[in-house]
Amino acid sequence: MNHWDHYKVLSEQFEHINDGERIPVSVKELEEILFCTRRNVILILKKLSSLEWIEWQPGIGRSKQSYLIMHKDMQELLLERIQWLLEQGKIKEALTILEELDLTSEWRNKVLGWLQEKQGYRQELNNGRKQDVLQFPYFRRMTSFDPIKAIRQTELHMIEQIYDGLLKRDCDSGEAVPHIAHHWQVNQGMTEWTFYLRKHVLFHNGQELTSDDVRFTLERLKKADNWMYRGLRSVNCIDEYTIVLTFHTPCPLLPRYLAYPSSVILPASTEDLVRHPIGTGPYRLVCDSQDLVELRAFDSYFNGRPLLDIIRMWILPTYYAGEMQRRADIQFFPFLLDENREVSEWNEISKVDLERKVLVCNSKKEGVLRDSPVRKAIAQFIDSEKLIQELGQNRYQPCTTLYAKSRHKVELSRSSTVEGETTLTLYTNEESLNVRDAEWLAEYLRLDVHVEVVTVPIHKLIQEHVREKADLILFSMVNTSDRELSFLHFLLGNGGVVVNLLKEELSTKINQMVEKATTQREPRDVLEQIEKMLTETYSVIPLYKTVQHAYIHPMAQGANLDDFGFLQYRKLWFKSPSKSYKIDPNR
Repeated sequence: MNHWDHYKVLSEQFEHINDGERIPVSVKELEEILFCTRRNVILILKKLSSLEWIEWQPGIGRSKQSYLIMHKDMQELLLERIQWLLEQGKIKEALTILEELDLTSEWRNKVLGWLQEKQGYRQELNNGRKQDVLQFPYFRRMTSFDPIKAIRQTELHMIEQIYDGLLKRDCDSGEAVPHIAHHWQVNQGMTEWTFYLRKHVLFHNGQELTSDDVRFTLERLKKADNWMYRGLRSVNCIDEYTIVLTFHTPCPLLPRYLAYPSSVILPASTEDLVRHPIGTGPYRLVCDSQDLVELRAFDSYFNGRPLLDIIRMWILPTYYAGEMQRRADIQFFPFLLDENREVSEWNEISKVDLERKVLVCNSKKEGVLRDSPVRKAIAQFIDSEKLIQELGQNRYQPCTTLYAKSRHKVELSRSSTVEGETTLTLYTNEESLNVRDAEWLAEYLRLDVHVEVVTVPIHKLIQEHVREKADLILFSMVNTSDRELSFLHFLLGNGGVVVNLLKEELSTKINQMVEKATTQREPRDVLEQIEKMLTETYSVIPLYKTVQHAYIHPMAQGANLDDFGFLQYRKLWFKSPSKSYKIDPNR
């Protein structure tokens, strides 16, 4: 136990005694109360006395009585403890104490104010050196930093901070541009691609990236059955900085594949991507705990050292994250949670159509959803505009397509009914926005069908046992600046979960068309045919588009959102504030 815990034990033992009142107690009695030896009791009393929390008046001689005087109210001390824990970055421990206290609203707001003061941009002094830090709240822990396993937008965003790919996607045009590979060439049949690597690109451990690392990464992707590399026949290292990829069939979309986050380059010596991710990216991961994700600038980054030194994402419970982001004085909002914030003086940047929320009907499973008229009836029941109006937040606009221009909207109708008493199981992940969508749909459809909502962690949502149980799955299709690749990944990514939910004949047809699309330089026409087939058979029911907002303090410069709706940190900087903060150099 520490001195906070020792004082808490004493407070609970003598809770009937008023502060400042002398408590007759012997060292022997304190040994039993504190569950420690006489020597440790003396040390504890000295420590608490030095903090001026207590006054110890030892008795002299055999018959003299010893007295203990307690000067601190325990709640006051716990609030000080919370402040200290926040300074140390031990957010979860601080909030656990806060939840145990029966605070007035005034005190609770004060504590949230302390938490608030730690957020946004700040300058910290570390060994006399100024460091620029951006801290902000988030509401769930990262699941994986392994590029193959990452599913959430947050994780894909973080992967692009830690790792680099051979190529990089331009967030404005969606085009693949040179990155680790400074040049490439392809044969006429588009089956053989040669890439030339930059020299002296360093991993965070100081090791130089070579063609061996590229070969390791691509062979790992193929072994994991990543859909982009199923046609990869061989990877040959010509020398340290030249590598040739050969495919069984034409692969004209390869530059776009290589610019996707799953294709970032790993060191061939990689052993533990979960706990020790090592990349060549602008930031290196120094902490991934239940409380905190911390990135620090990689001084040797080949593409220019980041301007911000430290990025800290504080993992807060959903309630506290919401409280924090509703406050008007915070300097950075990663999400739009409340339309009533007073941020008129700040700069707003937005990402419209960041993702499209859809219902996927499991027509492969035996049941009513194998019939197209039933799926059509469900699509006609759903009023996306009403869903957006009632739930708000980042729900932006109804949509009728998956990525193309809008088509004629399905007319709402209650005249088409599902015959008999029908129960459908709707699966979605545990993310709060998806859960609210699912519950709203269940309530809205209750006059026509009974919908049971089941929530699971996102990585389980794509597993086979869920496909066997679910009638409907609520999914998100992330829309990056490469819309065609985004649609292909929606269909084929995560083990092809969407295609595997379709009736056998439709699934076969879609796979044939996808194979055709991936061998064409311009796949849009084929992809629009696939989309039309999915929506006109009501196998996939589009619901709405989302929008992402960030509100940035006027002192922020170079602020832009990436493909996943987060700030691009590398070029972000802030004009100097009026004060700095000292930090523990051993933190």
